[in-house]
Amino acid sequence: MKLSDGSARGVAVLVGIVAFVVAMNVYILMPIQHSFRTAWAPYILAWLVYRLAWARLSVLRRCPGGCGARIYYRVESCPHCLTPLPSREKDPGPKAFHDELRAAELARTERG
Repeated sequence: MKLSDGSARGVAVLVGIVAFVVAMNVYILMPIQHSFRTAWAPYILAWLVYRLAWARLSVLRRCPGGCGARIYYRVESCPHCLTPLPSREKDPGPKAFHDELRAAELARTERG
C-alpha cells in the first residue's frame, strides 16, 4: 500500500511515536544503571522506525543513481540525473526465441 508523501509522513510519525513510547518504557523498566551513555537508544530506535515506515509507505523514493532526488516509484528514469531505473514487471516475458529452447527428448521404443 503506497500513500501520498504527506500522508505517509503522518502515518510514520504516529508509528514513530508509538515506537518511542514502547522503547522508552522498555528502557526504563530494564534492570540496568541508567545514564547519559545509554539514554539515546530509545530516541534513535524511534527515529529509525519513523524513517523506515515513511520510506515503505511513501510513493516517492530516492534515486538509485546517486543524485538523491525523490522520485515517483513507477518512473522509468530519474528526471534529475536521467538514470534508467530497473523495471518492476513481474513477468518480463520469454528470454529466448522458440528455436533456441531445447525440445523434449522422447523415449524411443522398439516395435516388432
